[in-house]
Amino acid sequence: MRLWAILVLGIAANLDNLGIGLAYGLKKIKVPLASNLSIAILSGIATLLSAFLGHRLSNILPAKTGPALGGIIVSIIGVWTIAQYFLAEQASHHHPAHNNREKAKITWQNLWKVFENPALVDKDQSNVISVNESLLLGIALSINCLTTGLGAGMTRLNTYALALSITIFSLLSIQTGMYIARRYAATHLGKHANLLTGIILIIIGLCEIFF
Repeated sequence: MRLWAILVLGIAANLDNLGIGLAYGLKKIKVPLASNLSIAILSGIATLLSAFLGHRLSNILPAKTGPALGGIIVSIIGVWTIAQYFLAEQASHHHPAHNNREKAKITWQNLWKVFENPALVDKDQSNVISVNESLLLGIALSINCLTTGLGAGMTRLNTYALALSITIFSLLSIQTGMYIARRYAATHLGKHANLLTGIILIIIGLCEIFF
């Protein structure tokens, strides 16, 4: 079942969640357990569906082709994630982000704004992310899980174990991020989450290709 890969993918897919938790902790925005659970369940469902599709595709392909192609996909996702990190860094130098919630609104067409300024999800500015508000956040965060799940499924990792791993680590990462921010006011980990995620995904992908 390659438990190590399942656990590491669970952590890597949720580093964005950790960054979100850090952002909320610094802004003293609370994510109740029900809201956090809804985010985790959405990530788990997205992973389950995409990994199941990847697993089915691997059954159609020749025995060695499926895992290798899955590893390539995971590696490409890692490279893309790192590229997004550097593009965001470059953009931040040219156009410094503001924290004014009134000047930007999140729609289904621009979910990326969740990552730029997570506080925008708190539409009523209550400093509490309700279950309804968490659905939009959960969908944005689960997009990463779709692509990761597809590649991991093609490497023939256990679909249900992977979905469970990502669900559990999603639940833990947001709470952990908020705790770290409240306790230590740390921002560097959240800022570099995408870079770390990309590196981990590339390593996993290369392992699946060559080992």
